[in-house]
Amino acid sequence: MAHYNRLSEVVYDEKLTCWRFRVKILRICPFYSYTGSGPHWVYVISYEDGTKMEMTILYVYGDRFRGLEKQEEKWVEIFRVEVGHAFSGFRTAKSPFRLAATSYTQVHIIDPLKNRLYFDFKSIHEIPHVSNMDRNYPI
Repeated sequence: MAHYNRLSEVVYDEKLTCWRFRVKILRICPFYSYTGSGPHWVYVISYEDGTKMEMTILYVYGDRFRGLEKQEEKWVEIFRVEVGHAFSGFRTAKSPFRLAATSYTQVHIIDPLKNRLYFDFKSIHEIPHVSNMDRNYPI
């Protein structure tokens, strides 16, 4: 069985590029830069203990990750991702580090891990009407 790192264990080390995580994709945001670096995507990911971090996928690697932009709220395995310092501007996660996908990064959708810290919110229309439900039904 492979050893998976926690997002809270991340440290910056140029020599270490074999990080692997099992995380949940919380949000995927397209980002368009006017500095000439081209469009890229920012993934906000979270470990099951609630630690959040950003992962950036540049447009040159966009074809390798095509299809993931519609996978919010899914659990994924991320292999061989680089760790860098977070930018000083606006950040969606408070981590001092960020992940950066490269040409050799792999992302695979997996079965959900235990969701003890996450709620699965339902539509108001999926809640049974009060008249035909048990009084002990928690809402």
